[in-house]
Amino acid sequence: MSPCSPLPMTIWNAALKIKTSAVHFLRFELNTNMIVALKSGVAMFVGVDHPHYPCPRVSLLGDLLESLRNDFA
Repeated sequence: MSPCSPLPMTIWNAALKIKTSAVHFLRFELNTNMIVALKSGVAMFVGVDHPHYPCPRVSLLGDLLESLRNDFA
């Protein structure tokens, strides 16, 4: 699958005029091709590609991956 960029919750909070908390979430919007691939059994990886916050990609496994696949059922 191709990379998917996150949408930080702070953008939505700013639009709604809500203060952000100490915990921040990222939302990833998968396109149709990504969803079809995920539902067909393709592996999914997450990671960070930023020069100041390197994080190697890791594979989503087990219940987490199954739950995500069920979200798109």
